[in-house]
Amino acid sequence: MIWGIIATLSGFAIGYLFIRAIQSRFFTRMFRTRERLPELAVLIRCQESRFHEVQRILWEYRALSVGWVKA
Repeated sequence: MIWGIIATLSGFAIGYLFIRAIQSRFFTRMFRTRERLPELAVLIRCQESRFHEVQRILWEYRALSVGWVKA
């Protein structure tokens, strides 16, 4: 009788801790706000001859992507 109660309480505690560990890892991975960088789009209008200089400067400041659209 006593072993059944001990096994029940142990199983409940282990299961509860296991579920809490999975939930905490899942939620911290999904809803990390401190480590996310803000997304920002910068549009620069310049002459075609100055594009390479602007591109070089953006890469120096670690831009994620640089593109060219001919207007």
